[in-house]
Amino acid sequence: MPDLCWLLSTLVDKNTNILIPGIERDIAPLLHNENDMYKKIDYEVEDYKKDLGVEKLPHNEDKTKLLMHKWRYPSLSIHGIEGAFYEPGAKTVIPAKVIGNFSMRLVPNQDPDHVTECVIKYLNKK
Repeated sequence: MPDLCWLLSTLVDKNTNILIPGIERDIAPLLHNENDMYKKIDYEVEDYKKDLGVEKLPHNEDKTKLLMHKWRYPSLSIHGIEGAFYEPGAKTVIPAKVIGNFSMRLVPNQDPDHVTECVIKYLNKK
């Protein structure tokens, strides 16, 4: 279980940037005016934080970076771990097998087969 938790923790950094080499290969470069387009969007980071019930967000609370990471760049979400004993009471059960579930949201131009290959290669190297 600790090994799986460690492995899952290596997939993204503290700002939710995906750390798997090669997946960014096919992401389209920024348009010359794209940063300006995001800056003009009527979006309040403080309102978003209040809606989520949090005090801090990744990306230094920069609206443009936040929106780009939500809409423009791929993202990785960890959904759970299967195989852990979760009944009430203290147990020291070592599971025979554990499975980590995660998914990646791809963006236009990304090839799912290439991304899958990069993920498998990365995890096998770890």
